[in-house]
Formats: sequence, structure tokens, C-alpha cells
Amino acid sequence: MIISVDANAPGYWESVRKNATQRRAFEAIKKGLKTIRISQVYEQYVEDHLYLIQEVARKEGLHKDLDQYKQFRCECADTMGLPELTDCDESDIHQFSLEAVLEAAEALYGDEGGLGRSQEQCSCCGELATCHRWEKVEGGSITFYTSIYCEHCGRDEFDS
Repeated sequence: MIISVDANAPGYWESVRKNATQRRAFEAIKKGLKTIRISQVYEQYVEDHLYLIQEVARKEGLHKDLDQYKQFRCECADTMGLPELTDCDESDIHQFSLEAVLEAAEALYGDEGGLGRSQEQCSCCGELATCHRWEKVEGGSITFYTSIYCEHCGRDEFDS
């Protein structure tokens, strides 16, 4: 039996566009999964997958239709084996990730980990210089920064 298609039927081209968009989106997800980084913090791992889904949905226009986006997210969660992607609200996933990464950093480096302001000897002139150390969560990683300023010789250094 030969199946015939009526290209003039109402909704035919809309259906074709929708299927093509879905196919492109899932191809982009497969490609993105090959390059996604592995995180030692599970919540960050889940958030990285959510970011991939959100990025692909925006590029393909799936985010414009909430039902279509939810369906896409559910299908991705099933494919990825991450039920958290549909069981949790997106803002909760981001918050859980942030808290888990900060908790891991605290466990590794202690509560303060040498962060804050201190006075250290300037390597240029030997006088006391102001040293400021801080950390920032960037993309699931914790980056440590150091800034040193000496009023005596004008040394002004920034390090990450």
C-alpha cells in the first residue's frame, strides 16, 4: 500500500517544520553531550545538562511554546537519564548547583580558605601591601583571585 501525502492539507507544512525543528534540536543535543564537561559535583553536572537543553531550545525556537519546550526537556531528560531535569524547577536546579559547589569548596578549602583582606610584604619594595583574596563560582568551577596593591611603590597586581 502506498501512502500518499497531501501537501495542501491544513497543518501539513506546520507539521513538517515542527518535526524538522525537533530533529535539529536532538542532533544539537547529541553533539553538545559529546563536549559537555564532567563535574565532580553532581548538581553541577545536572545544571550543565540543563544549560545545554536551554541553549538548544533557544536556538531552535522551542522556548517560544511552553508546552513544546516542556516536552523537549522531558524527552532530553529521559535520553540523558537525568530525571531531575523534569522533576525539579529550573531555578531550583540552578540554586542546588550553586549551593553544592560552594559546599564542596568549603569542604575542600575550609570556611574562609585564606580569603579576605590581609597585609603582606611587597615583593618590590619590602613594605606592607594590601592583599585581597576572593573566590567566584564561574560555570560550576570555583576560581580564586588575588589582588595586591602597594601604596609605597605603586605595585598593582591581579592574579587568577
